[in-house]
Amino acid sequence: GTAAEARAGFDLLSGEAHAQAVSVMIDESRLVRDTILSRLRGPLLTAPGGQVAAAFSADLPGRKGAVLMAAPVPQPRYALWGEAFGGAGNTSADGNAAGLSRRSGGALLGADLMLYDNPGSSLRVGVAGGYSQSRFDLDARLSTGKLESGHAALYAGARFGNLRLDAGLAYTWSESDIRRQVQIRGFGDSLRLQRPGAVAQGFAELGYGFAFSGFALEPFAQLALIRVSTDAGTEQGGAAALRVLSSEQVLGFTTLGLRAEAQIGSAPLFARAMLGWRHGFGELTPQAKTAFALGTTPARVFAAEIDREALVAEAGLDWRISQATALGLTYSAAIGERSRDHALKGRVEMKF
Repeated sequence: GTAAEARAGFDLLSGEAHAQAVSVMIDESRLVRDTILSRLRGPLLTAPGGQVAAAFSADLPGRKGAVLMAAPVPQPRYALWGEAFGGAGNTSADGNAAGLSRRSGGALLGADLMLYDNPGSSLRVGVAGGYSQSRFDLDARLSTGKLESGHAALYAGARFGNLRLDAGLAYTWSESDIRRQVQIRGFGDSLRLQRPGAVAQGFAELGYGFAFSGFALEPFAQLALIRVSTDAGTEQGGAAALRVLSSEQVLGFTTLGLRAEAQIGSAPLFARAMLGWRHGFGELTPQAKTAFALGTTPARVFAAEIDREALVAEAGLDWRISQATALGLTYSAAIGERSRDHALKGRVEMKF
């Protein structure tokens, strides 16, 4: 088994964890994007353009299902919101790259303003910021990593009748801290590298809603473009230490899907669901350029490719306590050929 041992040794020397860190950065970008888009999306059943669902008002206690009526009061102009998220995922080995497991947690806070609100059309703009942390393990490569990130975003949402157009720009500053062991017959080395990186992304979503009595459907299309860049750095440790060169890659996702929302009884409790298909394009294989600190020409090391096709799904509950306050809980999943991701999110929203 010396050939197999040598192969395992080369795998440990390769520094694959540095490429996998890029994969985790891409995954974190999805949590930020989803959080902002779900804030912009808003409820399907509170019709846009100065209408309220009469089922919210106490003067029609016996009425089942919402009836749309002209709103007697102007909508609140300002909103504050916060969302906390926790997620876990794993990517299986692909014959070249090792399997990866990851856990993420974080929160975003945002504030927005209704710039323009007329019956039939409106425009909202906002800002958001937050923090997240991810931990990941590549057991087959004796490597573990931690990624700490700060996020900032600008976003806007426009409504034209039943048509919705939402968009945002987000920037993430990250620091990755990767520790790995190299153990080959009689040789052992513990290595560590901390290096900064950044993710810039732009995203947009178009939807068209159909409202029925107490029930609504919305087909939608989403586009996201992502640029991941990482700085150069040199591992601390012994003879197996690597220089990791700076790198950059650009990729994107399109998602087509359908959302549904229904009111549960006459309470201001709403069930939400989403089913979609996500397609990835561009540089989908996370990579790092490495060279031994003691010289040698750089080599490229690759993580498992990000799924080109994936099924995305969501289920959630919203409790719209009043016109000013709402609470929501959402479970989401993305299932691809190699990766499985699950996340749980809790949200609070206040308008004034």
